[in-house]
Amino acid sequence: MTFFHRCLFIAVSLAVLGTPCLGEEEETQYDPTRYGVMLSVSNTSTMDEDIDLLRASLFVSFDYDKIWRHWAPENLRWKLEFTTGMTTSPFSRNVTSLVMIAQYYFPDEGWTKYKIRPFVEGGVGLAYADFQIEGQGSRWMGNPQLGVGSDFVVFDQDLFLTLRFYDHFSNAGVDDENRGLNFITASLGYYF
Repeated sequence: MTFFHRCLFIAVSLAVLGTPCLGEEEETQYDPTRYGVMLSVSNTSTMDEDIDLLRASLFVSFDYDKIWRHWAPENLRWKLEFTTGMTTSPFSRNVTSLVMIAQYYFPDEGWTKYKIRPFVEGGVGLAYADFQIEGQGSRWMGNPQLGVGSDFVVFDQDLFLTLRFYDHFSNAGVDDENRGLNFITASLGYYF
């Protein structure tokens, strides 16, 4: 079984085991499931590489308790993002990823009157890059991410902005050569 197949098997197993059984009665009220799209621009944060990315994502966001049946903070959500895009410089190559993200919304401290809802987020996923830099070793890579952002409303449209300070691509030591790429990523998203 290849590394990719192992990661896919683990992700599917976690998703299936974390979902409620079909016959199970729901006693808890969950926040509604949300769907959306996101556009992202990224640039490497290292001095020796200058790679730009432009990506688009489709995602679904669940109440964390609906997926993972254990104690969790009240304002925690779980998001699954499928992202694809291209490097825009110094070459044009595809980058595709599937990432699971935990998203924690800060308790309301009067932000709702301004129609904003700030959050922090972090997650991990699997990415494939149609390019290799020197020392990268593999086109299949892990893709951990950490960021901050906020939902907001403009003209009755539910939008959000995020800034991911740590959008990392590396093969996590699966290959002997494991040079990683770190990106700073800004995203604008829209909830359906």
